[in-house]
Amino acid sequence: MVSNVNYDPSFKSNNESGYELMPSTIFQQVTAVNPDVLIMPEHKDARYYAYTAPYMEFRQGFAGTPERVREIYPQSFSMIYVPDGPIDRRRPELVTSVKRGDILLFRAWFNDPLNEQVKAIYREAQK
Repeated sequence: MVSNVNYDPSFKSNNESGYELMPSTIFQQVTAVNPDVLIMPEHKDARYYAYTAPYMEFRQGFAGTPERVREIYPQSFSMIYVPDGPIDRRRPELVTSVKRGDILLFRAWFNDPLNEQVKAIYREAQK
């Protein structure tokens, strides 16, 4: 797995981490050559939504594509990894996100009880 940040200890970002986000133009070029490929970068800024479906984790507080991004890119969507997050507590937000095109990622490699909750969210979003 490769991340979409560059590490340079001499680079001083706002948080002094030394990590710099790769330019979104890289993904613009990739999608121009491969329009049928879905790219899910781990890190993002608003411009990434023009070319990718950024990866987010529900347990980190992300329940859908930010409104400010949707205002700029109405067709944008995100990939949201939902295990280990408060699904019952924030279910309405997830239903709304699915209705808007966000995709919920789950642990499909085993019969996780959470999978039924995700299926139910999709059923509700179809109404």
